[in-house]
Amino acid sequence: MGWLAIIITIPHAAVGALLVYATLAGLLNRTVVKVTSEFLTVRHGPVPWFGNRRMRVDELERLSCDTDTGPEKHGWRYVYGVNALTKGASKVDLITELDSAQALFIKQELERWLSIDDHGAGRDIRC
Repeated sequence: MGWLAIIITIPHAAVGALLVYATLAGLLNRTVVKVTSEFLTVRHGPVPWFGNRRMRVDELERLSCDTDTGPEKHGWRYVYGVNALTKGASKVDLITELDSAQALFIKQELERWLSIDDHGAGRDIRC
């Protein structure tokens, strides 16, 4: 009977540990965007979290900001993300879940640092 109680509590303990981990990541983590002559790096830390990216600068075609999802997913408010479009025509999410002003600011600053002139591309989305 004692083993049954242990088996039943293991999933509950695992969910509790995941919730504590996600809460700590939400409270402690910061996103750092670093641009060098060779790489564009996005890092979330100090608690390890998914979404870290490292891209070669010479692979970037342009940057864009798009709505991440519909408003029903986030309490009826729109969220935006900054994306990189590569020369191979693939779209890579750099940073997600921003408001429109944050997404536009990050996009413009990255374009300035990377000397990318997008000729208005990606600006048609209310970002």
